[in-house]
Amino acid sequence: YRMGPLGWFAHEALRESAQTPEDAAANFGTLDIIASLQWVRDNIAAFGGDPGAVTLFGESAGGRNTASLLASPLAAGLFHRAIVQSGAFDSYPLALAEGAPDASGNSARAIAARLGADSAEALRAVSLDALYGAVEQRMAGSYEAPSVIADGVVLPASPMREAFFSLDSFNAVPVITGVNRDEMKLFQILDPRLVKRLFGVFIVARDQDFYDAVSDVGSRLWRIVALDEPATTMTEAGHADVFAYRFDWDEGGRFLFMDTSKVLGAAHAMEIPFVFSNFRLFGELDRVLFNRKNREGREALAGAMGAYWAEFARAGDPGDGGRGLPVWPRWGEGAALMRLDSPAAGGPEAIAGADTLDALIADIRNDARLDDAQRCGIAGSLGGWFVEQGKAMSAAFGCDGAQE
Repeated sequence: YRMGPLGWFAHEALRESAQTPEDAAANFGTLDIIASLQWVRDNIAAFGGDPGAVTLFGESAGGRNTASLLASPLAAGLFHRAIVQSGAFDSYPLALAEGAPDASGNSARAIAARLGADSAEALRAVSLDALYGAVEQRMAGSYEAPSVIADGVVLPASPMREAFFSLDSFNAVPVITGVNRDEMKLFQILDPRLVKRLFGVFIVARDQDFYDAVSDVGSRLWRIVALDEPATTMTEAGHADVFAYRFDWDEGGRFLFMDTSKVLGAAHAMEIPFVFSNFRLFGELDRVLFNRKNREGREALAGAMGAYWAEFARAGDPGDGGRGLPVWPRWGEGAALMRLDSPAAGGPEAIAGADTLDALIADIRNDARLDDAQRCGIAGSLGGWFVEQGKAMSAAFGCDGAQE
């Protein structure tokens, strides 16, 4: 699918020149995924596939795209199971994506202004190099721009999460949604305020207690918005086939001064090698992360996860993975979810209990690892990831504006 401003771009000039309803959309990347699903529906039988049993799943941005297809009326009937790995169930407001006064620097109007293009014809004539050159970068090779936009065409004009309030307003196929216990550590390992490089190579936390505290807060908040809230919303709407997980594997290897079990733990994206049973993810770091000592345990967990994912694709219920594993319960009363870990750490096991923003705020307030300035700093920083929740946390701690 198209990415960045090619995939998600909300400009009035494009809407005004639209010749079909889809041309008036802002979610062109989402339309690409829908087109690919339509191709699967029309052609997969010729390859031995079943067009009536299509499982859609993705991680991170792919998880968010998967969630968006659950909410898209244009995707109805094109898939029959969905797995959201560390995704999100929120859409970007159309006004902000267009360029309202409080929009980000990469709104459609801001990009168009840098390009000197104010018509649909001029925008479509822009070269790829010029288009991406007009996008403000947060850091080298990285930028933030609106995606999964509430355009009223591909997605509801109201916030996407509201679609899950009723069985009539989303594609209520069986769903798995889950997160990794230490999601934020993947991003923290790149933050020089939190880590240092010994001899330019070995990454260690500047203060391990504070590093863990920052991760605990951010990762729990990620869980709340990507797992607890949407799973509860769907089940309360009457959707019974909702399953959830938390991935806990943190047995990465150690090399001299760097201990990946501490600086990465169960970080964002760490579950991907286990789902595919292919332990290649972080390049040169893989040799440290996935070693001979943890091979037996990680291969056992990978086998279990592959079995659960495959059984869910087959039956719409991960059950016992088709091989006598612990039965994966539905989310519902008691908020049961599957904790995914190696046999040495208890193996896959069902645990209960939903997390909430109120519980997180109370725990942060009582966390002896943090002082008041640090609490405000964390709340301010998380506001860039989870705007509403970051504001609520800042208000709860009496913070005067966002701090980092």
